[in-house]
Amino acid sequence: MDKLPKYSKKIEEIPYIERKEFLRKHSSISTTDNGHCLSFGEYAALYIINWGSFGFAGSINTEHTDNKKIKRLFANVPSYMIFDDHDVTDEWNCDEVWKNRVKNSVTGKQLVANALAAYWAFQGWGNDPDNFANGDLIKSVTKYLNHLRETNGSENLMIAEEYENKLWDYCDWAFTAPTNPISVFMDNRTMRYTDKKMTYFIESNYGKKYKGARLMSPSAYDKIEKLLQNAGYKKDNPVIFCAPAPVLGSKLAHKLQIEMIDGSFNKKYTLVTEGKFKKPGRHEWDWEMWWTNPRGIYDFMNFIDSKIRPTNIYILSGDVHYGFHNSGIFQNAKTKRIYPVEQFTSSALKNNTLERADDINKLGLITLVDTKEYGSWDRTYPSPNPDLPSGFILKSKIQQYKNKHKNFIDADTLLIPYNNVGLLVFSKVSGKLQGSNY
Repeated sequence: MDKLPKYSKKIEEIPYIERKEFLRKHSSISTTDNGHCLSFGEYAALYIINWGSFGFAGSINTEHTDNKKIKRLFANVPSYMIFDDHDVTDEWNCDEVWKNRVKNSVTGKQLVANALAAYWAFQGWGNDPDNFANGDLIKSVTKYLNHLRETNGSENLMIAEEYENKLWDYCDWAFTAPTNPISVFMDNRTMRYTDKKMTYFIESNYGKKYKGARLMSPSAYDKIEKLLQNAGYKKDNPVIFCAPAPVLGSKLAHKLQIEMIDGSFNKKYTLVTEGKFKKPGRHEWDWEMWWTNPRGIYDFMNFIDSKIRPTNIYILSGDVHYGFHNSGIFQNAKTKRIYPVEQFTSSALKNNTLERADDINKLGLITLVDTKEYGSWDRTYPSPNPDLPSGFILKSKIQQYKNKHKNFIDADTLLIPYNNVGLLVFSKVSGKLQGSNY
C-alpha cells in the first residue's frame, strides 16, 4: 500500500494474535506471523529474556530456565554481532520501495526506530563504544525514552520525530574486532545502493522482472576501508569479513530460489512435496542474496583488489538456514592477481525441524538430482566501465565438513539444513593461515 492510514493505538491494546493484521494495515511490513514486537520495551525484553541471569521455573517456556549458563558463556567468550533483517523485521530495508513505504508510515517508522534503539543499547554500543562518543545518537535515544518514562508513556511528537529520524538516518554500524586476523563486520542493511544503480549484467538476473539487492554502496566500502586502516590493517595480510549473508553462494540454493520465484518449482515437484507453498515473488523468497546482483559481487572483488589486497580472505556468514563451507578465489582477469577465499556459513541453532515440510525440506528436494553438478562455481564478472575492459573471475567449490553430520537425503547432499554451528579454528599450516570447521 502506498497511502497508509494514520492511526493511534496503545501497544498494550494490540493483542498478540492481532499484530500481524495491524502491521500489514498500518505499516506495509510484510510479516507473516503474529506477535511481532512493536515498542522499544518489547525489543529490549527479547535481549533481556535471552541474556538475563534468570529462569522461568514451571513455565511452559522451559528453554529459558538455563539462562544463567548462557549469560556465563557470553561473559567468558568475546562475542561480536552485527544485525540482519530479523533483528528488526523480515525483509528490513530490502530495497528502496520497502524502505520508503515503511518509513512513510507512522507505525513502521516507529517500529524500525525502536528495534534499532534496542540493538544499539544491547549490541551496537558494546561492539564499538568509541563510535558513539560524540553522543548525538545517545542523546536522542535517552531524551525520547526519558520523556516516555517521566510522562508514563505520553508521546511528544517533536521528541519522537527527532528520535526516529536519528535512528533511520544513522548508517555507521559497521565495525572491526581486535582479532588476529582483523575481523570487519559489514553493515548490509542500512548502507545498500538504490535500484536505479542495478542495471549491470542484466542477463545474470535470468530475465526476471525482479532486481537483486545491491548490498553495499560506495560509501559503505569507504567505511570498511577506513575501519581497516584505523585497526592497523596493512596490505598483504589476511582479513576476516563477517557478512550477514554469504558472499559465495551455492548453485544448488540458487537453482531452488530461481524456481521458487518464477513458480516452476511447484510444477516440477508437486507429486513429491504434496503441498502448496507461498506465492512466488522477490519478497517471499528473499531475492536479496549477494549473487542476485552481480554488480554487487563485482564491487566486492574490486574493493578487495584495488583497496586492501589481502593474502587470504575469510568470510563468516549465516542467515540462509543451511550450512556449508566454500573454498574459492577472486581473480583479476587482466592482472591475474588471485585472492584465496574461505567462507564458513553456519546454520541457525534452531534449524532442526526436518520432519516438517518447511523451506529447508524444499531445498532438500533438489538433492534428488545429482548434487555433484552443483558443487562448483565458475563465473566471470566484466567491468561495468567500458574504459576498463577487464573484470573478475570467481571460482568456488563447496567443501564437505570435517565432522560428521546427519545425512538428509543422500551422501551427495552438499548443504546441511541441520544445526551445524560447530567450532571455527584458524591455524598456521606450513607458514600459511588456514581455517577449519570442526
